[in-house]
Amino acid sequence: MRKNVGKKKLLLTVLSALTLSLAATIGAFADESDTSKLVSGTKINGVGVGGLTPDEAKARIEGFYAGEYTLNIKEKGGKEESIKGSDIGYQVTVSGSIQNILDSQNATGRVAGPSGENTHTMEVSAQYNEEALNNKISNLSCISGGSIVTTKDASISAYEEGKEFTIVPAVQGNDVDPEKTKQVITAVVRAGSRELSLEETGCYRTVGVWESDENLKALCAAMNSRRTKQLRYVFGDASEVLSGETMELAITLVTIHAGCAIIFWPLSFVLPNALRAANDVKFTMVVSILSMACWRLGFSYLLCVRMGWGAVGVWVAMVIDWTCRVTCFVLRFRSGAWKTKYQA
Repeated sequence: MRKNVGKKKLLLTVLSALTLSLAATIGAFADESDTSKLVSGTKINGVGVGGLTPDEAKARIEGFYAGEYTLNIKEKGGKEESIKGSDIGYQVTVSGSIQNILDSQNATGRVAGPSGENTHTMEVSAQYNEEALNNKISNLSCISGGSIVTTKDASISAYEEGKEFTIVPAVQGNDVDPEKTKQVITAVVRAGSRELSLEETGCYRTVGVWESDENLKALCAAMNSRRTKQLRYVFGDASEVLSGETMELAITLVTIHAGCAIIFWPLSFVLPNALRAANDVKFTMVVSILSMACWRLGFSYLLCVRMGWGAVGVWVAMVIDWTCRVTCFVLRFRSGAWKTKYQA
């Protein structure tokens, strides 16, 4: 008797399962035959919209982006960061036509499942708080983190007296170009994409010149050959030999003088001549004497002797003197006080 009861229970269970399966199959068939709805398994921009009308699908996509949108940013070393849509007031409007997708499905027999091409990408128009997005980008660890290693090209070492020039090796860091990164992330957010690889989009800075570069090696060798060369000046029976290091120092001094004279010298010497021509003599004389004594002489001693800069310190002090003169004479000219000094 008990065996019969067990068999009946088993039979009822099997029949129930078959009934539910048949009902699901009939329901699915009914859904697939409804030409007003997208076939099951349809995804638009990664959002499942199967069994929905175009209007319902549009509402679901826009609702997903408003509440659940997150941009995953892949960085070097497998690290990932994210920007949530809710943090930047993110909303989208579906600008493409979902009806066209439905029409295409209906025209091709409404094929569902793996055999159907039911994954689609659609254009969306995004709105967001630009300031909030910029703040999120600025706070990414790849831009403002403490473990950033700056990428540097290989270069030639700075001049040091008594030492040869050497090639400083390149450094391949993990820093990104902030401006390019901002542009790329902004473009991805506007497009509604949810994944971004900074490496694939070329946001990381790369080394442009390695220490193996033949042009860099040739330049270093040329600089060292000039450093060790000697130049002999003959003055009648006397002669003077200039070493390569002396010539290098001369080039440095001329560079400082020529580069700064273009900017500062006209205003520090030509402008006071114009003021003196207008009989503003006392002001220009006092400024010139004090500036010479304080900046040129005082700083020459400080930089050259006390700080050990040598001849370069004298030239730097001279530029400081010029800067002081420019400031004083330009302010004097703009004040118009010089106009009261001339008497016809």
